[in-house]
Amino acid sequence: MAKQVRTKKIEETIPVQEEIAAPEILPEVTPEQTPVTEPIKYVEERQPDVLKEEAVERLSDDTMEASILKYLDSKGEGDHLLNDFIKSLFPIPKINEPAIYLTQENSRYIRHVLDNMQLESKISIVNNSHRKLGAHWYEEGTGVAKKHNLLTVKIVAKK
Repeated sequence: MAKQVRTKKIEETIPVQEEIAAPEILPEVTPEQTPVTEPIKYVEERQPDVLKEEAVERLSDDTMEASILKYLDSKGEGDHLLNDFIKSLFPIPKINEPAIYLTQENSRYIRHVLDNMQLESKISIVNNSHRKLGAHWYEEGTGVAKKHNLLTVKIVAKK
């Protein structure tokens, strides 16, 4: 076996020149010299009344079912795609976060609401496509399991 070679530590002292800092002399401030500042007042900008009216309408319809019925009433007769409207009932997603309506639990909640509305004969949904919401499916190329949501299922309804 080879012997280990230990290195010796050499301690050197470096001379440091100390500088003596002169104390700072601040001028004395008298109360007469200080300017009197008034507190800052913030002025709120008035929002247009149109936005406030829309907020009041949305607050009065606090259930998804009532909102969907009101939407279909405003659209009139015929088939209407509900996907974009249902997306608008959820809050806007923050940057780099997935939308809330894409989660499986919210997809199942939407399916439940639409099922109840259909059972009570308030609306009729074409091909019962809403029943797929929240169910799993496999991607063709990779075979990865995914969940159906408002992006993968088209919900067409009429009153």
